[in-house]
Amino acid sequence: MTEPVRRRLEQPSAEKQKRSGCITWGAVLGVLAGIMVGMYVLPPVLRHYYGEKTIHAGGTYHSGGKTVRVTSFGSPTDVAAEPRPGNLLREFYASLAAYSDVAWAPTSADFTLEFEEIDRHQPAEFPEGFSFAGIPAGAGPTSIVLRFVVELPADDFPETLTPIVLHLKNPRVRFELR
Repeated sequence: MTEPVRRRLEQPSAEKQKRSGCITWGAVLGVLAGIMVGMYVLPPVLRHYYGEKTIHAGGTYHSGGKTVRVTSFGSPTDVAAEPRPGNLLREFYASLAAYSDVAWAPTSADFTLEFEEIDRHQPAEFPEGFSFAGIPAGAGPTSIVLRFVVELPADDFPETLTPIVLHLKNPRVRFELR
């Protein structure tokens, strides 16, 4: 008859406790590195492979049953809104002609305007009195009017504001304006 195999139980030691701290720190640093990669490395890589389709000034976007074209873009001479004290304000308006073979309901949040002089994109809003419920499937060309309000402190307001690109979020399209 053979004797059962006996295993020696490891006793906790100061040396092994020091190593568990290294494992914990390694895990924390790994998570932090993963967050940094996810925030700073992954977005440009994804934009490179799955980025926006660029439509040159005056061009028309055709894809997925949707057709979109910027018909006019400009800035009014008289501004309807009043800036807050200490700020300056400029407004821009864009008109788009859109047609879709499928029901499509873009919201004003789907559009942003990029400027040459400022880093952040300006969100769009529908002008007062303009109502937009979407484009029914197969409906004729529909007009979409967008308003962009740039309000910045007077000290930070650039001498000129040059709009360069109108971005559409879904589908991902960038309409060059010049």
